[in-house]
Amino acid sequence: MNRKKIKKITSPRYYLIIIGIVFLALALLSSLVMGDAKENENKKPFSYPGIANTEYDVAGGYVYLDITDLYQFGIRETATVNEEYYFAFDKDMYIYVVGIREGMFEEIEKLYSADPENFSYRLVGYLCDFKGDIRQLAIEMIPEVFGGELNYLVDDFDNYFLSTYLDTINSPAITPGDVILVSAIYFIIGCVFFIVGVLRILKVGKFKQNKDYFEMIGELEDPSIWNIGPLKVALTKSYLVYYGKKIGFVNYRDIKDLILDRNRLCLATDSEMVNIGKCNNVLYEEIKSYIEKKKNVSDINEI
Repeated sequence: MNRKKIKKITSPRYYLIIIGIVFLALALLSSLVMGDAKENENKKPFSYPGIANTEYDVAGGYVYLDITDLYQFGIRETATVNEEYYFAFDKDMYIYVVGIREGMFEEIEKLYSADPENFSYRLVGYLCDFKGDIRQLAIEMIPEVFGGELNYLVDDFDNYFLSTYLDTINSPAITPGDVILVSAIYFIIGCVFFIVGVLRILKVGKFKQNKDYFEMIGELEDPSIWNIGPLKVALTKSYLVYYGKKIGFVNYRDIKDLILDRNRLCLATDSEMVNIGKCNNVLYEEIKSYIEKKKNVSDINEI
């Protein structure tokens, strides 16, 4: 086995702990954003009519709009919810474009039916740039929604509509829930890497403390060893070395029994039973025969 492969097998992999620390640090940094997220959650929206056509009428603005009437002109399917688009009127009969979730119109309609003369409903959300497909659809649907009476809206569209529309579904702001979710994900990933890294260091440390470690490494460097890659087992002159999920080595003379249990290769010593990994009958017999031969050679040499 080449030295690069041996180094990989015996490496403590400190980088796992470093990765874990990085993710734990990211979890801590994410939690520090909680204050900003709570501030965003508690901030008060501006009046949409009040900031219309001003420097504050830009994408990302947090606003409210008190509407008195709605007319649907489009719908867009997304992975999470269907977004419905409406022409909305306020009490002064100014026209706006708003996006609401599917089913919300029915809720608003019930409130309207209860008291049509005094009806007013407040929509709250974030401003988005009014362009692209939504803008083009709004222009095309004006005659369909309002008939020929409001065709002048099409001819002079930019003078009657703002450069933004109100989206009540999607939020560009980070919420406390988002922060908690991201922090939890980073924390879990960090803990997993850190724990795996610590366990790896402990396993390799125990592996290297064996008094026969250097002798085994010397034999492992012999090109004539039998390395069984899929099983992650190497058979040297004197040792069976396993380097899968578990890492260790056993001198052939210490192996009391080699067992195939439910397609799992296990070896028994006086002190433990080691589950090596998946193995078929043919490979099991070959390994068993190989070890028996090595044991016999060792016994002859001792005599």
